Amino acid sequence: MIGRTLQLFKTGLGRKAPTSTCEERRRETRLRCALRTAGNVVFALLLLLMATAAFLLIQSRCTGGVSTVFGYRFYVVLSGSMSPTFDTGSLIAVRQTGPEAIALGDVITFRSVHGSEKITTHRVVGIEQGDGLKFITRGDACKVNDPNPTPAKNLIGRVCGAVPFIGYPLGFISTRPGLIIFVFIPSILISLSELYHLWGRN
Repeated sequence: MIGRTLQLFKTGLGRKAPTSTCEERRRETRLRCALRTAGNVVFALLLLLMATAAFLLIQSRCTGGVSTVFGYRFYVVLSGSMSPTFDTGSLIAVRQTGPEAIALGDVITFRSVHGSEKITTHRVVGIEQGDGLKFITRGDACKVNDPNPTPAKNLIGRVCGAVPFIGYPLGFISTRPGLIIFVFIPSILISLSELYHLWGRN
């Protein structure tokens, strides 16, 4: 009688164990799927970042100037003079526009001195037609106008949009350390990961 009771007890334990094991396996499977999905998302973002970095870097090296995509030039905002329209670290897209198409209220990007590399982005608050076409500009965060009107020949284009915070990372990617960190090292890691998976399947 005692032996039969022990046998039934053991049989009962044996029936419950697989249920627990199955539940654990399901949890592990769900966790692996979640990790795999997260890994794929990170991988896709990394590839996108690498492709963007490589494109901007190669284009800037070939042209020797600012990167241009579909007629737009991209600049990193280095000051807060246009806050709150866009803040420091934003990436702005500038479309080349004829001076005659610029109107009051437009935000324009221009060279402070013709032929110089100093670039300014401010809002047009006045237009002079007398001694040649000139734009009176002012930063949205400033209380006074810029010291000198901007001649039409200094105009680069009209600002068409801005993306906050992304300017600094993209600017850093264009440097040699950024190229190593965001392009070369990820490329090596991705290659090693793919080789590991191929080796594991075989």
